[in-house]
Amino acid sequence: MKAIVTVTGKDRIGILAEVTNVISEMKCNVEDISQTIMQGTFVMIMMVSTDLSPYSFNDIKAKADELGKKSNLTINVQRNEIFDEMHSV
Repeated sequence: MKAIVTVTGKDRIGILAEVTNVISEMKCNVEDISQTIMQGTFVMIMMVSTDLSPYSFNDIKAKADELGKKSNLTINVQRNEIFDEMHSV
C-alpha cells in the first residue's frame, strides 16, 4: 500500500531527518518527496510504500502523530487512495 505523508511546521534544522527516521523505523520506503519553505514554514509531502512494513497503517499513523506532538509539527498520514479521491475534481 502507498501512503501520503504531509508535514508542516515552523522551519528549523532536522525536520526532514526526524520524519524520515520514523518512516525508516516503521520499515516504510520513501518513494517520492517534495519540500519547500514558505515564509518560514516547512512544508513537505512524501509518498511512502508500506508494502514491506510489518506494522499496520494505524501503527504508522500513530507513530507519526507521536512525532508531530513531540516535535511541534503537523504530520498527516493518509492512504494514497483516500488522498487521490480527496484531490480529484
